[in-house]
Amino acid sequence: MAKTSKKRISKVEKALHKFGADSIEKLAMIADDDLTPQKLRADIWKWFAEMEFGKPTSKQTACGDNTEDLEIVLDGDLEEWSK
Repeated sequence: MAKTSKKRISKVEKALHKFGADSIEKLAMIADDDLTPQKLRADIWKWFAEMEFGKPTSKQTACGDNTEDLEIVLDGDLEEWSK
């Protein structure tokens, strides 16, 4: 790879990093603004939490007080599709 290409990639990477950092700051400002609709504020904070901690896992239980995992078995075409 030529030096000019590496320099260009480096500039693009730096620009993207700056854009990402600036965007996070702007999102935080929007989320902190009392004039921002509550739903949008909650969505922004949820996104921040998912970026930091990951998305919550989904568990399906047969009834609300059951804490055991529910095993789902797929047969036939669905079994092939799930692989």
